[in-house]
Amino acid sequence: MCNKQKPFIKNNSMKFSFKYFFHLTLLTFISLSSSCATQELQISEPIEVDQGLITLSDAIMSRDIDQLWILKESSNERISDAAWRALAITYMEDLRELIDYALDTDHPKAWYVLRFQDLSEFEIEMISTHFFTSDANRGPICSMFFSQADRWTLDMLLNDGKVILENRKCAMAVGGMLTFIEAGEKNMNRVMELLHISNDEEIQAYLLYGFWRDDLNRPVPGSVVYDDLYRALENRKNNRSALVDEFLVRLTGERGFEFVMSHRSDSELSESVQLSVELARSVRLLKGNELDFEVIDRLLNHPNPHVSVMTLESLKEVENLDPSRIDLLSGQIIHFPENAEVAITYLELLHKNGVELNEMSTLLNEIDQNHPYLKNRTLALFKELLNSEAYLQELLSHINREGIEAQHAAIALSELANSYTLPLVIRDRVREALSDAIRDQNRSVITVSGQLLTNRYYFDEDDKNLFMNGYHQAVENNHFAVAQLLFGVMLELGLIEDDFNPEIGSNEFLNPDWSRIVELGDHLQWVLETNRGEIVIQLDPMTAPFTVFSIDSLTRAGKYNNVDFHRVVRNFVIQGGDFDRRDGLGGPDYRIPTEPALYTFKRGMVGMASSGQDTEGSQFFITHTWTPHLDGLYTIFGEVIAGMDVVDQIQIGDVVLSAEILVSEK
Repeated sequence: MCNKQKPFIKNNSMKFSFKYFFHLTLLTFISLSSSCATQELQISEPIEVDQGLITLSDAIMSRDIDQLWILKESSNERISDAAWRALAITYMEDLRELIDYALDTDHPKAWYVLRFQDLSEFEIEMISTHFFTSDANRGPICSMFFSQADRWTLDMLLNDGKVILENRKCAMAVGGMLTFIEAGEKNMNRVMELLHISNDEEIQAYLLYGFWRDDLNRPVPGSVVYDDLYRALENRKNNRSALVDEFLVRLTGERGFEFVMSHRSDSELSESVQLSVELARSVRLLKGNELDFEVIDRLLNHPNPHVSVMTLESLKEVENLDPSRIDLLSGQIIHFPENAEVAITYLELLHKNGVELNEMSTLLNEIDQNHPYLKNRTLALFKELLNSEAYLQELLSHINREGIEAQHAAIALSELANSYTLPLVIRDRVREALSDAIRDQNRSVITVSGQLLTNRYYFDEDDKNLFMNGYHQAVENNHFAVAQLLFGVMLELGLIEDDFNPEIGSNEFLNPDWSRIVELGDHLQWVLETNRGEIVIQLDPMTAPFTVFSIDSLTRAGKYNNVDFHRVVRNFVIQGGDFDRRDGLGGPDYRIPTEPALYTFKRGMVGMASSGQDTEGSQFFITHTWTPHLDGLYTIFGEVIAGMDVVDQIQIGDVVLSAEILVSEK
């Protein structure tokens, strides 16, 4: 689930105190120069660590619920806090003891754990009754209501508007409930009443979140609530909360787009990248023959390339574009090669509207050769421009490579081969290319080619040795994803018996060196020097010791240097750290457990990417905006404290030139 603009959630939980840090006996100290605020860490002698931390590590890695339940009562706040957070994502077959504990003690962290458990309707009703009939602490239980509640809970909470206006967590709970509970007209109107009453922009954002996130209760144009949302936008002429405005633009569609574009200057839009991206997204709602291209040009010329790209993406969905305008774009693109992502999107827009791209082949080839993370998009255009033989040759020329280029080519080849029956001569070339990928253990190709590998037109029982040798080689190399896929292929093709015992394991957990973590301290920064500028991240070893230890180890080994951002989702995240494969599916030869935080994924948080609980490796992401649906499911290990303007500029294929761990004096 980190950004640069002013955070809208005032959460101080990241500013932890060192006086509670580990309660260990330090045998040495970190040497800091008094002449500078930050410097490289000086490694000292080993530190004696509390045995409780070792027990904690073992309990987290094994998800030992009994041991974690004991450790939550530790007098060491560090251990107790970590045990509570680990319990949140540890399966509990029987929740009665936890619920009784929460009801009896009103412990905030017990309610936090319940937020991520699978509560029954009866259990939700019991907790809701407790909330409304006792003097229980409202905030922590409301945090649970964000994802665990029923219609009665929503009715009662909205009926008591005071608790929502006075407690941000209860306002946030309403936003969460609106994503999975059908609210009804009365409750929808009540949400709007509270929106107008509150002067707290965080509460306003929380109330709007449910409408924005999911279409379950999203007001439709012409409805009373829709008109009320538009009035709320009109009343914000002199207010400047980018997140609230972003939500309102999404919810009011074309009307909201026109209003904001007429009331915001170019300089204001330049300072509000997320709002501008949302405005650009709204362009797809407009009618082609009614487009005001003076307004569109303001977005196309926005200083942030994401706004330009999003505008062009939206124009691709607009029907009946003015032919004269398309001709103008055709003339402009030849002179606009500076940003590859903008240029390829321009080409796609022109092609979609019937413009011949032959005169622009030089630009297309330049993008194809120099921007591997756009390979899927250049290949899509080549498919339209080249004859079938030339296109197939283009695909095969990339498959014998590795990384993202090979992956995109393999995906395109699978789509081509599965769309119709290829001639035998071409079939044999495809078969040979995939066979080579198996023999060479080309993970980028193998892991996306399952559909082709199980197609009997290309492979059959005569290929048992090819698949079996590839399988054993993958097991030996600890390439477990490849081994699993090849095992499945052999089963599908009937090459092995059902009782075949696979030797597929999984990466072992990285067991952190606690003395190293203590030595790092709590004033720790991760500095990423990118091709766009510097990003400074305040790390949080208190919340994520496994993760921070891994980040420290990989950084000192130079693993993050010259590694691309392989995934960028506008108004969501930027993601990088795949030093292994560079295609988004790689990582180290170990895994680290998921370490949920007690705070939310606000803008600028730094989290660990994963393919499921306890599968984290080296890949990380930074959030563009508030993303509470990630809470508890992904590790938060830091927050951007400088360089959010850089984060907002990062595009797919941009690079971390160097990474460094620093300690600061405060």
